[in-house]
Amino acid sequence: MKQHIATMLLVVLLLVLFSPVASVSAQDGDDSVWGEVLNPDGSINYDNLTDGGIVTESADWMPDIPLIGPVEAVYHIYETPSGNLVQLPSATTLFFMALNPQASGMTDVSSSLFSGAGTMLSTAGIISAMLNGSGSIDFSGTDYVNSEQFADAVIAGDADIWSLGTGDILNLVWNLASMSIEDGSLYTALLLYTPDNIPPEFAELFDLYNDDDIDIPAPARCPAAVVTPGIISTEGLLIAPNYPLVTGQDPDKRGVDISFSASVAPTIHTYYTEVPVFDDACRALNFDGQASDCTRPNGLPGQTKREIVGWECQQHKDAYPETFSLAYGEIRLTQESKDWILDTLSIRYPGAYVHNPKFTWPASSGSSTWSYTAQRAPVADPGEWAVYVGGQTSGTPVSDSRGFGGPAGLFDVWLKETALVQ
Repeated sequence: MKQHIATMLLVVLLLVLFSPVASVSAQDGDDSVWGEVLNPDGSINYDNLTDGGIVTESADWMPDIPLIGPVEAVYHIYETPSGNLVQLPSATTLFFMALNPQASGMTDVSSSLFSGAGTMLSTAGIISAMLNGSGSIDFSGTDYVNSEQFADAVIAGDADIWSLGTGDILNLVWNLASMSIEDGSLYTALLLYTPDNIPPEFAELFDLYNDDDIDIPAPARCPAAVVTPGIISTEGLLIAPNYPLVTGQDPDKRGVDISFSASVAPTIHTYYTEVPVFDDACRALNFDGQASDCTRPNGLPGQTKREIVGWECQQHKDAYPETFSLAYGEIRLTQESKDWILDTLSIRYPGAYVHNPKFTWPASSGSSTWSYTAQRAPVADPGEWAVYVGGQTSGTPVSDSRGFGGPAGLFDVWLKETALVQ
């Protein structure tokens, strides 16, 4: 943790001092080598690169500090789809590469991309080499490019350009800073080698990585995504009184109290992704200080050699809450009771008729639950009453709005000295 904090502080310091500057050099014409590495906004397209991990190298051109010993060169390396090698040297490594450009392979770089801090580090190394008669520096022949178009110019193949500002430059610097924090090593430059000039110590590494004899199984065929709408539950209950009378026979004209409620469960989106299955049953080079026992051709020094031996479908489930945009409660006299009033009750009580067979209480909700209590509904018709709950849902990002409705309960309304037969 302390190391990461110290690295972050150093990154921030260098950003403040040098981040507005970036430069690219040694690139030829229209065939840009950076199109696989940079996005048009200046950010590094890590998703398009094969991560080779952090590689350490004991090099004669790195210093040997008394009482400490030799300092190793440190790089984070990547491979582009076309087989180019991209190096992110640590700040210390970059300085001594510039100090010893031929021995370190810096003179073999096909193209280089520096942040402001990287330019300063490499320039300091070159100046030091000049003072010792082992290097040269030439600032002539460079062109300025607006910072908002810098990445586009680099991708288009423009060489020996530099820029000052934010936009593309800031995106590049922040990407380098993020990787620096993740690795605990300061990166300020990208060095790109095409296959014909990759340094020998890395050529063997990438020959292993790009072995054409590796048989990688085809990806799995996963099931199609499924959307399962959440269940809508409804309920309707008579609250009071226990045995309601028709209002025409009730001296208090009490009527009925009815409780309505509804809830909707989240909608579930189930989908699958193809995930490679690796065989990691081997120990890599330099892993825990032990020699490698891997025999497979693919893999990289410094990290576990991994071979794809199959594919599996990994299931994912996302839950999307759904709400009610509209809900209503309703009570209806059943058709059987209507018929009984008109066909049977009217014989005993001539002139009997259906007074008001339906009551409705609309309301909105805006949440995944809804409830409402209707009080003293003046039911004047005897018989069996059905309680209904219905409405409309809001829908979710993976499903449409839907209507709902149906019976949610039953209750009886009584007529004195009359037995309901239906």
